[in-house]
Amino acid sequence: MEYQELLLHAVIDESGIRDMRCHCGRSGSHLVDDVLQGLQRDPFSLYSRVQLDLHVFSGPFMKPIGPALTKVLLAALPWQRGIEARRTVLDDLWALSGPDNDDMGDLCCEVLSAGVWTFVDEVASGRDRESAGAAFVILGNLEEDRWVAFLRERYAHHLPGWALEDKD
Repeated sequence: MEYQELLLHAVIDESGIRDMRCHCGRSGSHLVDDVLQGLQRDPFSLYSRVQLDLHVFSGPFMKPIGPALTKVLLAALPWQRGIEARRTVLDDLWALSGPDNDDMGDLCCEVLSAGVWTFVDEVASGRDRESAGAAFVILGNLEEDRWVAFLRERYAHHLPGWALEDKD
């Protein structure tokens, strides 16, 4: 097992996700298994927002498993070298960073704040515009206004147009 995978498994254990109940009623272990299998075989099989609604959200509110899944996905992101896998993980993290109407959403943002440098790097690297856009929006959701302004000024050419639109 590579060290990245060992670190990911340590985060999984620390998060307690396996002992939690998913919104679908099953153990959180199935989310972990789905994430690990998806990252290894088919990143497009990871959770879309529709699937997250089935497992993490109850209407506009997030279940307690949300912050734990956020930890797992954030730990998995640096391990992903392929553009599709990075894009999928970032899209999932974007969905988890958005809800600000409950304590679970705040906890997810707290978890994501540890990844600020990862999101800044995603934009600055120029690897993929869609991934950069998701990372940029996550930074905005985290209210990292200085980083958002810096990236908008220096790296706007790495971002898709939709990410630069004002959302007022």
